[in-house]
Amino acid sequence: MKIKNVLTKQITFILLMLLGCSKMISQDINFTFANAQVTSDGVDHYYDADIMIASTIDFKLGSGQLYLTYNTAAFGENIHANNAITYSQPNGTILAEEYGGFEAYKDFIQNDNTSSRVSLAFQQGLSAGAITTNNVTATPRALLHIRIKFIDVNEEPMIAFETGAVYLDQFYTACGPTVSSDFANCTGAPGMQLINDTFDSTNSPDTTAPVITLTGDNPQEILLGSGYTELGATTDDGSTVTINDSAFVDAIGAYTIYYDATDIVGNTAMQVSREVNVVTVLSVVDHELNQIQLTPNPVTNHFKISGISNNAQISIYDMNGRNLKKIHMTNDQLTSVEELPIGVYFVRITQGNERKVIKVVKN
Repeated sequence: MKIKNVLTKQITFILLMLLGCSKMISQDINFTFANAQVTSDGVDHYYDADIMIASTIDFKLGSGQLYLTYNTAAFGENIHANNAITYSQPNGTILAEEYGGFEAYKDFIQNDNTSSRVSLAFQQGLSAGAITTNNVTATPRALLHIRIKFIDVNEEPMIAFETGAVYLDQFYTACGPTVSSDFANCTGAPGMQLINDTFDSTNSPDTTAPVITLTGDNPQEILLGSGYTELGATTDDGSTVTINDSAFVDAIGAYTIYYDATDIVGNTAMQVSREVNVVTVLSVVDHELNQIQLTPNPVTNHFKISGISNNAQISIYDMNGRNLKKIHMTNDQLTSVEELPIGVYFVRITQGNERKVIKVVKN
């Protein structure tokens, strides 16, 4: 009898040890973002994204907790305390599942972990037996949805999973009972802790495209024969600018240089261009010469120039730099160019030591 009791205790101890070991499983579980976009309600802008979950081994999901980091310049600090984040379970997400009219998951809690990190947690409501199908599979599926309100929509969101060691292994398979459709009993029949989780934040991109700013004059004037000198351009986020100057030829004429940029997550800047005029004499333009206008342009037979002084000297050049015509004209006086063939010309206006060149198209 005493031997039987000893054996019973030993068997019980072994079973408890085996049960304890079964509470942890080195199974992969992967988290990604999807459908990341900037939205607006007409007043405020928001960052919306789905958080996806997948595993190479199908299983029923139990409780879990995620940590997200973010750019405080875009959203401010402590987004939970400041009511800037909404953590929801829309229809179709795993956390919105119901079985027999009862919710499979409950106790959706969000909290500020630091001023730039927030935690999202949930508990299992129904037992593994009530959850009738494996809801985590190799096909990524939306677990939940987040919406965060911007304080500055021009700043990069920089939403990412926190992958520090202390924040890992926060998910479990569904707890029991496994054979009955009942409420979860995670104390008496705990699920297994998943200890091989991975996080991929690349599908949660910065949705703000870089803005290109040209350096130097636009239009730019270059003296014939001097070759092209690139003045450069910058972006507001440090993205590299690609410059296409293939159209440039060192000959009298007007050429367009194109500037493009794409940031590290694929947002493409609006293309910017610079007009480069190759001329025989560089113009010196001040505030007064900026007021000079030639109309109409394109011109058919006549044009006039407004904003010039009575001593202005006007010359017309062709694309090869030849001086075709000198004009003595007063402000807003009509001048005929009927004799000129259809083409592109340059009108040089000289006032004292200052000059301005205007490209004119004759139809």
